[in-house]
Amino acid sequence: MLSMQQLMARVRTAVNDRDAVTYDEEEILSTLNNGIRYIRRTIADLRPELLASDTITGMLEAGEESVTLSRRPLAFLYVRAGDEVKSSVEVQENQEKIYHNTALIFQNHTRACSVKTIVKYRMRELPEVSTRDIGGDMEESGTPVVFYRTGEKTIHLYPVPRQQTSYLICPIDDIEEIGAEGKSPLLTEFDDVLVEYAAMRLHVRNEYDVSADASIMSGIYTQIVRLLGEPPASVQVAGYWDSGRQIARDYGRGRW
Repeated sequence: MLSMQQLMARVRTAVNDRDAVTYDEEEILSTLNNGIRYIRRTIADLRPELLASDTITGMLEAGEESVTLSRRPLAFLYVRAGDEVKSSVEVQENQEKIYHNTALIFQNHTRACSVKTIVKYRMRELPEVSTRDIGGDMEESGTPVVFYRTGEKTIHLYPVPRQQTSYLICPIDDIEEIGAEGKSPLLTEFDDVLVEYAAMRLHVRNEYDVSADASIMSGIYTQIVRLLGEPPASVQVAGYWDSGRQIARDYGRGRW
């Protein structure tokens, strides 16, 4: 993870412009930011879990259906929700003595404590839809099966929860434009790819060629894929003539 100043210095070396005669700082900085966004989009397509932010957990009461995030999400690795209780455990928590309370109960050596109930819910992953896909009554209540977005930071569960519902959200956050004093948000392994992207983009700035540009982007994409390693294992779907038991288990999976 190099600073933008280090990256700009390496780009100037790559384009033979150490004296800042041909390219000014703003132009190189803008090209580096374009490269960061391109690399992040490629990672988001191939291995989005590498860009995932901290998971967000919470509880919605009956009638509540929206969650407003603290940061703008680019996408979601997953959104899960559920209202079915999976387990419920009561635990005791020791407490400190109450202020100025020095009276002791005769022969009572039990510490003061409180009882807390830890409830875990069985959650399912919700697919994202638009409001056009829902149609009908947007205020319908029930167990949430999908979610949709409004604005930059708010997601809504549908149907509206009819009872207490737990949720788990794993977003991929958007990033701001990085200034000259900032640092690259990419792993150090990707910094070389970023420098190469910026140098090639600056070289073809004045003599733009569609075929040359396509070749450059193809080479950059191949390097990113290699750095990401092997793709996740594929999923095998049951065929039409597979056993009825398998078909019954897989039929309708992922539908809402």
